[in-house]
Amino acid sequence: MPAATRLISTFLICAGSACLDAAPASPDQLILGERLVYTLDWDRAGTELAPGGGWRAANALGFEFELSQGYLTTNRMELLPCDWGEDRDGGVLDIVSEALGWLTGKRALAGHGEDAPNPTRVLNFAEPLHAARALAYSTHETEPVAYCQFSFASARADVATVDKPEDPSISGQSLRMIGRWRAGSQAAWQVFDWSTPLPRGAFYTLRFDQPDLAARDDLVEVTVRRPLAFLFDALDPQLDSPQVLANKALANLVNGLRVELRTAGAAWRTDGPI
Repeated sequence: MPAATRLISTFLICAGSACLDAAPASPDQLILGERLVYTLDWDRAGTELAPGGGWRAANALGFEFELSQGYLTTNRMELLPCDWGEDRDGGVLDIVSEALGWLTGKRALAGHGEDAPNPTRVLNFAEPLHAARALAYSTHETEPVAYCQFSFASARADVATVDKPEDPSISGQSLRMIGRWRAGSQAAWQVFDWSTPLPRGAFYTLRFDQPDLAARDDLVEVTVRRPLAFLFDALDPQLDSPQVLANKALANLVNGLRVELRTAGAAWRTDGPI
């Protein structure tokens, strides 16, 4: 771009106010504002409403699925400080042990003393998959700490799980899905009821995406988005057992989860699990 053109572009961007950098440098750390709000949302691409309620999707193996009822138990999600996992030793085994405790939900459930308080943490709630609606959580007060990762873990529902349904029961389950499937549009429908008690979780690296001058300095907006149809990706009900199918569906959800974050004039996002 010629120098004169660059000068005109800079003037137009800065006109009417104190001139700031037109293209601010990418921040190397995510520092939160004063308040944080989570929104849990779904990407409905590849799905359609089912006639009897719930929704319908097909996968690349040629199977069609209708989900009439389903619940996901989120044991824990939070933004992790950049020094998360560090301690006096800082060895690989210590970090692996901490990560395994987090992913299995043991730390959250047992309340270990070394599990430092985190103002971004949300614990133990059940979410209806068949409704798949956006859910906003109450505002959290945050601290000026550098954050590097987002983390999510699903683990079995227990007495502390909020919004747990009585029917169908999900006690002791990380995921339960009820509906029907068929092998192609001409095949007969088969009912299914798949559930798993196994935990599943992952860590996702936060990275700067782009400047966001519309974002409010004092409010951090975190959108946790999951691809709904991806729950059934590569599922073969003719080949696998019900629990294997539920385990795969939960893995699909964790692998497909992405986070979009807006704070203090910048947008951040995650890619796939680490």
